[in-house]
Amino acid sequence: MDPIEDTETSGDNESELVSRVLKTVSDGKSATSSIYERAEGDLNFASGLTGSQYNDRDFKLRGRGRVKQQFSLVNQYIERVMGLYDSAPYGVKISPLTDGAVEMAKRCQGIVDAIQANSSAKNAYRTALRTATTCGYGWIAVSTKWASETDNTPDVVVSVETILDPFAVVIDPSSTETDGRDAEWVAYTEKLPATKAAAMYGDEVLLSDDALPQKPSENVKVDVVTYYERSKEATEKDLGEGVKKRVRKNAVNMYRIVNRHL
Repeated sequence: MDPIEDTETSGDNESELVSRVLKTVSDGKSATSSIYERAEGDLNFASGLTGSQYNDRDFKLRGRGRVKQQFSLVNQYIERVMGLYDSAPYGVKISPLTDGAVEMAKRCQGIVDAIQANSSAKNAYRTALRTATTCGYGWIAVSTKWASETDNTPDVVVSVETILDPFAVVIDPSSTETDGRDAEWVAYTEKLPATKAAAMYGDEVLLSDDALPQKPSENVKVDVVTYYERSKEATEKDLGEGVKKRVRKNAVNMYRIVNRHL
């Protein structure tokens, strides 16, 4: 079980929650499909994939059945950007806002440095930077899991993970900040064989209708959707003199759903 998973369903029962999440993700994909389509074309062009650098006029002159040899024309420029990172790799840095927070910042930085070192974060950052340089989108994932599944230890292992496919992530299309800090939700979809999904997540996931067959097969692919949303819970604080303010709970709910028909 993922230790950051929240069972809060904001008033939804499980079936309603699954339907709501899948509809939100589907609508988000529809809203970003044209942008992602152009970005995917940029990624293919930069990668020198077969035919990606040929237009309709080229196909008409050469014929579509002929061998199309090509080399990436922009990779050298992408690598110039990556060279800056390779020469001086960077990561998460914690800076104190006050003089009194210096020691705490140092301790927190030590923890962050250990997490980054133990999870090969440099590769995750480089992959995200390269895809962002190439097509405009690059992501990393921060995951948590229990240090031991066999005892009651509360220890949690935090790791920075690589996301190879920049189009596997969909963010709230109403977000306007460059880094997505104002997004209400974000989703990451992995397409896995049903057997692997069952082995990796088992009872930890919510299932959509007919998500996992009774006997999961390697030949059946399922979408495993990891969905994060800001909590909608809020409390009312008394500011004095009859003034009250509704303060939103600073928390994120996470749900993981297996679905065959997203």
